[in-house]
Amino acid sequence: MHGIAQQPLYKPDLVGPAVNYITNGNMETWTTPTNLGTWVESIAGTSAVNREATIVEQGTYSAKLTAD
Repeated sequence: MHGIAQQPLYKPDLVGPAVNYITNGNMETWTTPTNLGTWVESIAGTSAVNREATIVEQGTYSAKLTAD
């Protein structure tokens, strides 16, 4: 997965709005502060996936990954 963080999660459409190719790829839809909507979190030990509202690229939320 080298370099995947540098790839956009959507493809701009020149005649219409951007198309999101990954479901909830913008990390905006959370069912709880620790459950990222349609994503399945697989964590072990003290690692965590949490909703982050203070550091975002666009929108309201981002995902904060904490690894032990």
